[in-house]
Amino acid sequence: MEAIRGSRRTALKNRIHATLATFGEPVPVSDLFGTAGRELLARLEIPGPWSTTLARSLDLVDGLDRRIGECEAELRAMGADHPYVPLLVTVPGIGPTLAYTIASEIGDIGWFPSPKHLHPRIQRDSLRRNRLDLDVLADEGTQA
Repeated sequence: MEAIRGSRRTALKNRIHATLATFGEPVPVSDLFGTAGRELLARLEIPGPWSTTLARSLDLVDGLDRRIGECEAELRAMGADHPYVPLLVTVPGIGPTLAYTIASEIGDIGWFPSPKHLHPRIQRDSLRRNRLDLDVLADEGTQA
C-alpha cells in the first residue's frame, strides 16, 4: 500500500513539474517541494484551471507525505528498527518502508551461508506470493 502511495506522490510531483514546464517556468531550486521550492510555487502566476490543479496536487502530496510518515513511524514503533535498514536505505530507490520490508523478509542474514543462498529464497518467496495473487484473482474472476 505504501508503494502505491509513494508512486501516486511521484505522479503528482511529476504533474506539478509538467505544469511549470508547460508555462515555461524555470525551476532554479534543487527541491521544488522543499522550503525554497514552495516559496517559488507560491509566487508563480499560473492561469486559472492549472493553478487550481497545482494547488490541489500540492495538497495531495502533503497528505501523502503525512500518511507515509505516519506509517513509517508505526513501523518503527512496532520494532521495525532492524540493523539492516540503515544499509538498505543507501541503495538508490529503497526508502525506509521498503527497507523494513526487505529486512523482515530476510530475517537473520546469518542463516545464509552465502549471498547465493539468499537469492533463491527471495526468488522462491516472490514466485509463491505471485502465484497466490494469481490464484486469488482467478477465484475472484470465477465468482463474478
